[in-house]
Amino acid sequence: MADAAPGASAQAEQRSPDAAAAPPLLSTLQKVWQELPGLISDRVELLSLELRHAGITLAQVVVLVLAAAILAVTAWLVMWGGIVVALVTAGMHTALALLVAGLTVGCWNAWHWVSKEDKAIRDEREDGDA
Repeated sequence: MADAAPGASAQAEQRSPDAAAAPPLLSTLQKVWQELPGLISDRVELLSLELRHAGITLAQVVVLVLAAAILAVTAWLVMWGGIVVALVTAGMHTALALLVAGLTVGCWNAWHWVSKEDKAIRDEREDGDA
């Protein structure tokens, strides 16, 4: 019995430091509950910053696409202007050179439209047959 008492007191001594070191569950939950509004506020602020960054990035992409489209149209106009200047330099009248350039662009546009419509008609026929 004497052996059991010292062993029991050693176990009690081992448990008491652990029990004193670990806070009770209720106080831990109360601390978490008190910090919860701050945590939610931080998450909302982080979300708003991420959304602002995404909006700025989207605006940059739109501006770059518009700039690329403007550059492409400008290059197209400069190319046709160069063709007209080359035709005028070769001795063709200015009105005739503009007419040739306009007809060339018109014919190319008509060919593109006809080929697109032809493809759509063929696709319809294939879908109807299947």
